[in-house]
This record gives sequence, structure tokens and C-alpha cells, in this order.
Amino acid sequence: MVSQCALMSPCLNTVDFAPVLMNACTDCETTFDFIVVGGGTAGNVIANRLSEVMRWTVLLIEAGADPPMTTDVPKFHLSHQLSHIDWKFTTEKEEGMYYGFINNQDRWAAGRVLGGSSTIGRMLINRGSPVDYDIWAKNGNYGWSFSDLILYFKKYEDFVQYNCINSTEIATYHGIGSYITIDKFKSKEPLISVIKKAGCELGYEVKYDPDFVDQIGFYSAFATIRDGERVSTNKAYLRNARFRDNLFIAKNSRVTKILIDGNKRAYGVEYKIRNEKQVKIAKARKEVIISAGVINTPKLLMLSGIGPEKHLKDLSIPVVKNLKVGCNLQDHVTFPGVVIALNKSKCQNVRVGTIDSAYQYLSRRTGAFATICESEAIAFIAVRDDDVPDIQLIPYFFRRKDFKSLYLWAQIKGFTPEIVDMYETILNDIDILIIQPIVLRPRSRGRVKLRCKNPDEHPSIFAGHLRNSYDVETLIAGIRFIVKMVETVAFQRVDAEVKRLNFIGCCNEDFLTDTYWTCALSYLATTFNEHVGTAKMGPIYDTESVVSPTLKVHGIKGLRVADASIMPTIPGGNLLAPVLMIGEKVSDMIKHDWLSEAGSRDSNPNPTVCKNVSNPKAPPNPKLKMS
Repeated sequence: MVSQCALMSPCLNTVDFAPVLMNACTDCETTFDFIVVGGGTAGNVIANRLSEVMRWTVLLIEAGADPPMTTDVPKFHLSHQLSHIDWKFTTEKEEGMYYGFINNQDRWAAGRVLGGSSTIGRMLINRGSPVDYDIWAKNGNYGWSFSDLILYFKKYEDFVQYNCINSTEIATYHGIGSYITIDKFKSKEPLISVIKKAGCELGYEVKYDPDFVDQIGFYSAFATIRDGERVSTNKAYLRNARFRDNLFIAKNSRVTKILIDGNKRAYGVEYKIRNEKQVKIAKARKEVIISAGVINTPKLLMLSGIGPEKHLKDLSIPVVKNLKVGCNLQDHVTFPGVVIALNKSKCQNVRVGTIDSAYQYLSRRTGAFATICESEAIAFIAVRDDDVPDIQLIPYFFRRKDFKSLYLWAQIKGFTPEIVDMYETILNDIDILIIQPIVLRPRSRGRVKLRCKNPDEHPSIFAGHLRNSYDVETLIAGIRFIVKMVETVAFQRVDAEVKRLNFIGCCNEDFLTDTYWTCALSYLATTFNEHVGTAKMGPIYDTESVVSPTLKVHGIKGLRVADASIMPTIPGGNLLAPVLMIGEKVSDMIKHDWLSEAGSRDSNPNPTVCKNVSNPKAPPNPKLKMS
């Protein structure tokens, strides 16, 4: 019981400043040096780093609150989607897509909680290829090449394996002693070995670290995990800063508008606390930093008059700055329809029961609950015979008659009952393994648009999945690779066989042909919940860009954007690492701007909030260890 209470212990939570703001005098000017909008993956990094300068006051505004204890348990990484800590976004209907999903809409998860998607995601962390970032720099984003960014990738790391591997590359590419612990899951599922052996048969090496220059290969994934518990940016960055008198965190508070004066300078925000109708105002002496995520960041910018002129005028929103906000949306599209039936009993160890696994986790933080099981076996493959991978593989395993796990997964995906029945029929008789191919560098583009001027309404999301034929061809090539894996000796030893899903519109197509897979994509192609690009970074001459290489919004003083929405193109890896890097880099850029000689003279050496508003007293600061 004590061990269970130690998960996300309330005594380690940050103090909620929202009740203080709620009770502040109506006419009181609540002013801070910096306002950070969004306590997600990047926002928490920025709030921590800026509050390191003790003469600066920092207000962090987050629509969610503290995460529940179950978010600490890796095994439950899927369970928090569609819960109260998920924004529960859905896309619009698109022609020729999502026929296998309820209402023909794709579900996009995003964390509405301190830590954001680092609190509810898969914890997988890898950077993609150096080429991804060198392209950013080549297109005018100076300071964003991989050689420039390696410092910031290392800056957030506490790489557990640092001293265990005798390799100069570890020291070159990884750091130790910082906030985000990076380690392996250490799953013991036998199928992980089968997957890696199949990769070897097809000419791919089993490697240790995908963050080295040569990314192609099969891996046991690195993750943001420490001693069997998730490490989110809430736990890593906010808890370690919770005793700072200059950091104020307003939970359950939603920003509805950025305040911009006649000189086009952002000077504060309007926000609501909980379900209150009254709008409150917080002002920023120096900057407002938007880290609300790929969907909510463009929404907030457009509600504030920063966006495509025609779209804003159609909604009767006064145009402050005409920029391509909401455009350039990119997503790692995937396909969960390659179903592999196998006789896992031929390679299966004795599986520990659920209750015993729970006890093992609570007593020692080990066992199945401390892992994501077979899903830790990832691969980066090049289906176009190139040096840079274009497909990532992620497996999911369901044990025979484990309908509870199947229904959870299907519910999160939003499958129709007919699609669920297809999976259920196969699972009733045999174990199934689903290996998902993910297009790492899609060429298709989508868009985020406002539905109306009401800030309580979700925006419209047009994913644009598979609109470019390159993405279709790449995804089908990834599917063909998985079929080849099933034909290897490693998989044949467990009687592996690809099973057909009988989609209504695909009945006339021969199974395992490209025409069948093309048809199947229109039913089950979906998001991997990794989106970027809706506030594109680029030089001023890039007419599609929204922010500069210093992440300042073009034409608006005192306003920056710092989250995945600034990425011009999507990196070929999982996005947790680059978003952490963005948080670290923008913090340094802000410090550079304001800690210069002119910035120092402009700073208030004894900052105050409102004379009627003060930070609640915190207990003395003990030496804080990562919980």
C-alpha cells in the first residue's frame, strides 16, 4: 500500500496558483515577466529553465491538472487515452479515408494534463536522423542543424547506460545528470527475440542505440523511464522546481486569447479558471510563450487574430497578422491492419498472472507492469534502398482470448463494431501480433481550422493522410516488408501466418496484393499520434512560415511559439526527443535575449506579482530526488 501511494504522490505535486488568481481583486493587474501557455512536454521545460533566473517571475497556465498515479505505470500507457486527461480530438471526414472508424473520423490523442503527451504517450524516445534537422537549417533555419542541436538533445538527458557501454559514441551523443532519465524497458517477452531474428534474416542488424548516425536497424527501444516508472516533464522539470518562489502554476486554467496592443506587441493573455465564465487577464512584462500543442497552438493564435486573413475574416475575427497558421500539418500515418496469427506457445515462457505482476511491480517496480511488452521491439527500415530509413515498425501483441486488451486498443483507435469483430474472430482461436508500419517522412499535408469564434470548441482537423501517392507507396512497401518477415525462419518456427481482414469494399481484391492493401488503407490508415507543423518555423522570406528561427511570431513582438507545431518538416523518429530539445533551445534563446546588458537593465530586480496576490508558501526545500 505504501508503494502504491508513492506513485505520483500528492505531496510531491506542485502548488496550484489558480485559486489565488481566482480570489485576486478584479481590478488588480496580475503581471509576470513571462507567461508560458501550456504545461505540456515543452512548456514544462521552458517554465523550469526560465525560473532558474530568480529575478524573473514565470506564470505557467495549464488546462489540465496533476496526473493520476496510474500514469506512472508503463503498462497502462494506452489506458489514459479517451480519459479526462486526453483532449480527445477527432479529425473531419475525408473522402476515401477512415471507413473502418466510427463516424469515419480518426481519433487524435493529446495530453490535457501537466506533462502533456509525455504523461500519456508511449515513452519511446529517439531523435530521428541527423538529415532531418540539417534540412531545417538548409531551408534558412540557421542554428537548427543537427550539429547545432546535439547540445540541446544532451542537455535534458540522464542516460542510464552511459557508464555501462564502452563506446566513445555514447559520450558524443548522450548526456548524464539532467532531468529526463533514459533507459531500456527490459521486457522479457520471447517474441521480441523472434522479431529481431527475423530482421537479421532480412539483412538488418540488431543495434543498441537509434540515435547514432546510422539509424537503420532493429532495437529494444529507449524510453523515458526510471526504476520502472514513467518520467514525464511534469515529474522531471516541474517537481524539481516546485519550491521556487518565482514560478507560479495555474492548473485547470484555459487561455482563450493572446492580448496584443496597437504596436503589435503581445502583452498578456485572457484565461478562464475551471468552468468559470468570467475571463481573467494576466500580463507579461517580457514575453508570452505558446506551448499549447500542434492543435491548440494554431487555435489560440487564430482566435487572437494571427492566421490566414481570409479564414479569420470569414469568422469575423479582426486580423492582427496574416500568417499561414494551421497549415503545413504533418503526421506519422500508420496501418494496424497487418494481422499475424501465430502459435506463441512454441516460444512462450510461463507468464506471470496479473495479480502477481501487480505485486511484483508494487514491491520492486519490475515485471510486466514496468514495460510495454512486445511494443519495445522497434525497427527503422529503408524500403527505398537509401541510407535513411523511411519506415518505422511498432508491434502490438494480443494473447489468445485476451478480449479485454483488444477492446481497449480498439476503443482507443475508434474502430467500428464490424472491424472489432474481425480481430475478435481471429483472437478467439489463436494469438495475434500486429506490426504497424509508420511513414516517417510523409509528403501529405493537412490543416487545422477554427470552427467558430468560441474558444470552447475544438478546431477542425483535416489530417490529409495519404493524399500524396508517395505516402501510399511507402506504406505499402512497409507492409510488404512485414509480410517478408512472416516468411522468415524465425517466424515460421512459431507458425506465423498473415490473416486477411475482410473489409466490405475489398472483397474482390486478391489477398496480399498491392490492390488489396491500397483498399485496406482506406479503412484502417490512422495516426500514430505524432503531429507537427501548424506554426511552421522559417525565415521571413518563407511565405509559409509563422515563426522565425528564434521562434518569434513574425510581425508580433513579445510572442513566441515553442512546441512541435514549429517543426517545418516532421523528423523520422518519435517526437518526444525533438520536442524536449525545442524546450531547451528556446529557453536558452530567451535567456540570451533578456540577460544581455540591455535586457538586464530592463529587468525588475525585485519582481512582484500583484500586491494582493502572492505565491502560496511552500515547505522548506529538501534535497529532491526524482520520484
